[in-house]
Amino acid sequence: SLVITEFMANPFSTGTDGTQEWFEIQNVGTTPFDLNGLGVKGNGATPYVVAINECKRVAPQAWALFAHTTVPDDNGMLPVVDATFPTSIALAQSNGSLSILDGTTVIDAITWTTGILDGASKQLMPGMTTATANDTPANFCNAKTPQDYGSVLTNFGTPKAVNICLP
Repeated sequence: SLVITEFMANPFSTGTDGTQEWFEIQNVGTTPFDLNGLGVKGNGATPYVVAINECKRVAPQAWALFAHTTVPDDNGMLPVVDATFPTSIALAQSNGSLSILDGTTVIDAITWTTGILDGASKQLMPGMTTATANDTPANFCNAKTPQDYGSVLTNFGTPKAVNICLP
């Protein structure tokens, strides 16, 4: 019931990938989901298992935001980050992959080859929020103005909010 719905693999400005990369998942199920124990894997890296000191529930139809850091001044002023993932799981700008796991079982996975713009997230098109629809790279669009976020408004995306693919 978890679907990868958006990711930022190439934040604006050189040197920001290690702090400003992020992705979101949406709980498309009907019951809450606890992020503790969820695995995150990217581009062949060793999976990282989320371990938070408290229960971190994602309500049905809500989003969870993952970033390399929870510090707003470092992560591009993202909304509240629900969980972090290590920089060893970098979101590649081309030929990338991202998986979320329950143990060794893949809950959802996406891949991309090219099309990652500087400072623009890739958003799953509205109505495509299934673990099979997001397998098709053409079902993702680039975020753009007026979808800017953060303090300097140089990155575009809708972290923890409805995706809006604009023409």
